[in-house]
Amino acid sequence: MPENTDSRQKSNGNAVVGSNDVEVKMKIHESDVMRQWEIDMKKLRHSQDLMFLNNFDEAEEEMRQGMEGEKPKKGSGIRDVRPTFGMLYSLLSAAKGIGSLTNDQLVQCHERLIKAERLASSGEDWVGKHGIRGLCLISMGLVELLQHSYVRGIYNIMRSWKYIRILRDEGLNYEGKEREIIRSAALLAIGMFYLLYSFLPPTTSKFASWLSGFEGDREKGLEYMYTCWKEGGICAPWGALNYISFHIDTKTFIGERMTDEEHATVVKMISMYNTKYPGSVLFAISESGLYATDRNIEKARELNELAEPELNKLPVLKWVMCYKRGVFYWTDCDWFDAGVAFEESMNIYIEAKRRSMVPFMAAYSFLSFLEAMKSQPEHADAAKEKCKALVRIANSYSSMHKKDWGRQDIFGFKIFNRYSEKISSIDSEVSFSQRKSTRLPGTSLLKLGRGKKAKGGTGANTPWVLLHLLECMVLQVRCTWFMTPVALEALRKKVLDEMQERQQQGMLTKGDSLRAEMCFVEMYTQMDKVSDALATANKALQMESDLTNTEKSFGAIPMILYYIAKIQQERGNLVEAKETLKKLKKYGTKYELADLIYLKLIVLSQQIGFDFERDYEHINVAAGYKKVVIIAVEKGSNTEDDTGTETTESSADVGDDNEKGNSPAVIEWAWFVEKHTVGFRAEFHPSDTSKSTVIIQTTSKAETEGKFHIGEFRPEAETRGKIHLVWDNTFSRLRSKDIQYRVSPAHLKTEVLT
Repeated sequence: MPENTDSRQKSNGNAVVGSNDVEVKMKIHESDVMRQWEIDMKKLRHSQDLMFLNNFDEAEEEMRQGMEGEKPKKGSGIRDVRPTFGMLYSLLSAAKGIGSLTNDQLVQCHERLIKAERLASSGEDWVGKHGIRGLCLISMGLVELLQHSYVRGIYNIMRSWKYIRILRDEGLNYEGKEREIIRSAALLAIGMFYLLYSFLPPTTSKFASWLSGFEGDREKGLEYMYTCWKEGGICAPWGALNYISFHIDTKTFIGERMTDEEHATVVKMISMYNTKYPGSVLFAISESGLYATDRNIEKARELNELAEPELNKLPVLKWVMCYKRGVFYWTDCDWFDAGVAFEESMNIYIEAKRRSMVPFMAAYSFLSFLEAMKSQPEHADAAKEKCKALVRIANSYSSMHKKDWGRQDIFGFKIFNRYSEKISSIDSEVSFSQRKSTRLPGTSLLKLGRGKKAKGGTGANTPWVLLHLLECMVLQVRCTWFMTPVALEALRKKVLDEMQERQQQGMLTKGDSLRAEMCFVEMYTQMDKVSDALATANKALQMESDLTNTEKSFGAIPMILYYIAKIQQERGNLVEAKETLKKLKKYGTKYELADLIYLKLIVLSQQIGFDFERDYEHINVAAGYKKVVIIAVEKGSNTEDDTGTETTESSADVGDDNEKGNSPAVIEWAWFVEKHTVGFRAEFHPSDTSKSTVIIQTTSKAETEGKFHIGEFRPEAETRGKIHLVWDNTFSRLRSKDIQYRVSPAHLKTEVLT
């Protein structure tokens, strides 16, 4: 028995020793896995830091090595980070290729993204794999959009949702050593997708079946970008750059200013990365843009010039800075220095032996020097010589065997063609002769005066340099957003003076007048003179019948309608805004400014839709039924003051009425049915049963489809009762109707009855 006991004890002892041995091995294994993860993260952070510190070549090499490293052994527990390095390598290579103006950089980037996505798809099945695949697909979609492969680009952006949805569901709440990268990448990817989707055209609704669980919009996208930065994960700098770029660049394009809170956040982000990445070109560009939006052009230009020593590594960044410098000089109406800056940006592409963008920058420079000849006599001779040199460059590029000129360069060629007579007057030995065999399809801001003769005097076809510059400033580079109200008014007055001068000389056409008024509408908006903007817009719309077909094809009327709709939306007049957009859309897309309006129109339409969701109630009227919204009228408050003037909602204190139990002076309602038809009537039922029901408004079903309907009721003093808004669908046996309606003021008590 003792022997057996000893034997059992020995056996149990061996078992205990074996268990401890396994635990020790597991701890060693976990330690090795954690050590390797820390090494990989250190490399990833270091390579990213190199990039933001402008050491692009070193960063690219480190990322390449990370992508081409050995695949971890199966069952080792070590995460395969090669796809992560591969994705960053692809994006950095693309940025570096574009920045150095090398050929086929987008093709190369696309190939590398495909490789990174394949690496991710072949690895172990964990949430990080899905995150990398989602980011790769989004990036592939963006590259394809840049290559003008719009269908493939949108396809891959939408396809990325399959993986980004997993990030949203699992990545945001991931626990483990990889949380630092998984959650950060999830925030960035989801934010990117939401932002991109908010700017895609309505036709993408055909992909809606892929977006199960999608609830994102622009604001949510920005919220994810902000959180990505705030948490300081691996993707924090990218989240910050996306957030900053949207508020500085995109908002200017769509005609929105930053709120005080957004501005403070952008300042904080830039300040943080100026400390972490001193001298970073990427953040220097952002900071310069921030000062421009603050209308501090002097500081914006100073930062622009300070960054120049770092720009020789990537000529395209130098091009961006020179281009922005030219824009800043336009903002100051310093035409000669603007011409010099645009000329310098043009020369960067010439030195790189690239054809794209040269005619475009040459045209900007040419227009600037033409105006300098007139407005800055101290530079007249130098500007004249610059113009002659630019014409020679435009001629040489026009004669090149290239069929796929971009829209900007087509614009540039047409500028020189439009000013051919002016060029001859500068020097009889210099002329612009565009090859007749080179047909340049596309858009241009300077087509007027060609073809059918414009209405006006004998000089009506003489181009107007200052107006063309103003159009570029307002419509293309949008630098009037950077001008102070005083500077805007001074520029507007200068244009008005020239308009009067041209009219006296018989050189002013109806088209010229309309285009100037179009620019004034936007300038008034930027001066916060909204009433003046609307008055100018409505006056300009009356000019349409006097235009020639060529003048109509420019698209000033649709642009003015866009401005009106934007103002209406910002004022909360959603019904009017949607009606204005309907008028705008009737013009189609066969006009010169269609491309400049397209994205703005998408954003404004979406914003109006969001506002409707927020401000309008929704009811469904079943087939064969009626639905009634009842508004309580507690007590009429229409009174007259001592002057005999009727008090209305705008002049009365609605809050006081509420405290007294009174209804406002005016009760309004607006409603629409998107599709089909429905009958409608509004009735007032007095509380005093001795008084009859009053029919306020009736609308037959034939009048309702796709239209907005507005009504109002002004209760007399001491009036009490109820307003019935009645939608009648009794004539329909099969189809229910969806109604959106709003009652104003919003505090009124309502109830819905069937």
